[in-house]
Amino acid sequence: MFRRVATPALLVALVILFHWKLTLTSEYVWFDHPDMVYLEIPRMQFQARELHNGRFPLWDPSLWAGQPLIGQTQPGPLFPLQLLFLLLPLDSQGYLRPEVLNWYWVTLHLFAGFACYALCRDWGRSRTAALLAALGFSCGGFLASVAWSDVAAGGIFTPLVVLYATRAARGRQPWASAALAGFLLGLAWLSGHHEVPLLVMLLLLAFWAAAVWLRPRRLPVAAVSLLIAGCVASAQLLPTLEFGRLSKRWVGTPEPVGWFDYVPYTIATIYSFPPRGILQTFLPSAESFGDCASFLGLALGALAIAGTARAHAGRRRWVLLATGAALLFALGATTPLHGVLTSLLPGLNKARLPVRALHLFTLGVCLLAAYGYDALPRHGQLLRRALAGIGGVLAAWAVLHPGFDDRVLLSGLLALVMPWLAYAAWHGYRETLDA
Repeated sequence: MFRRVATPALLVALVILFHWKLTLTSEYVWFDHPDMVYLEIPRMQFQARELHNGRFPLWDPSLWAGQPLIGQTQPGPLFPLQLLFLLLPLDSQGYLRPEVLNWYWVTLHLFAGFACYALCRDWGRSRTAALLAALGFSCGGFLASVAWSDVAAGGIFTPLVVLYATRAARGRQPWASAALAGFLLGLAWLSGHHEVPLLVMLLLLAFWAAAVWLRPRRLPVAAVSLLIAGCVASAQLLPTLEFGRLSKRWVGTPEPVGWFDYVPYTIATIYSFPPRGILQTFLPSAESFGDCASFLGLALGALAIAGTARAHAGRRRWVLLATGAALLFALGATTPLHGVLTSLLPGLNKARLPVRALHLFTLGVCLLAAYGYDALPRHGQLLRRALAGIGGVLAAWAVLHPGFDDRVLLSGLLALVMPWLAYAAWHGYRETLDA
């Protein structure tokens, strides 16, 4: 019982410590970004004032002579978690307090961490492996680098969508699990931004297509999952579709485009993940792409590679396939996959940033890392040699790289020293008990 509670409690503590500048001081904010300061936060302030005045914020009179707030989509006025924070007390001037906004951001990451932890445990991973994956997903990669709260909020449900969809396919309370998978995907659509939920929806469609093809009797369960997702998402999607047909949007072209206009593919090339970014999954870099990055660190990256050792068996092969597909999609114009899908699938052209598929890539790498960690005791000697070789190659590259700095060396040293300290402490504790 203690271990069941201790590991989630440790996850909470580590996520809070990771965001210590936001949680333990009052000197920093996370939203120092032009879009957040000029667009997102003012809309959140408007929603909060309306709610505290007893009115639901359906109409924003302060923008372009008035616009429907729900039609703008990005404010996310129906997103339950955001609504809870907007109901918290305002300051003396009627504004959301900076600490409320900071804790909202941290709560999104806590939720994402618990969702990934639950998925790993449901798939039979050890508590330590699940903790590592949860920390990587919530504090690394996509969620650690994305600058917008609505984009981040759209990705926190993905592990739970995968959890309940796979439960339904396995026949474990199939109807309830399918309904929950659809419901959670619908909640992601309420978060305010369409790109991440759209990619998760494509993942769920591909999953159910494969599941039904392998076992046709799963079709009714798949239909229930997708139907519930559509019903929940429709609360936001229907106003979005109506407002979208009446509005124009600047997408990076000299002139704005309308609903029926095609977004030039040159825009997607700007926001494609470059191949050099793959190496930055392992090594720290200040570079980001579309305000996204893939950095997860040497330890998680090496464990993920180790996790592919037996990827031909079980669900691990599907994780590897989905992770590879997400990476190819994120590479955008670098590979044909994104262009072909954009040309064939209606609406995908409206998702301008292929790099945001790093969200699914990050989740896949973290899941593989959990498998890799649990494989260490059974294949310790082989994996230790493999990890040592990978570490040597990466260390040599880092030292010889012209842009090498102390942060790279520090990350490598910490990745090497901390596990040894933990190992020594654990064995010292065991010897004390034996004595």
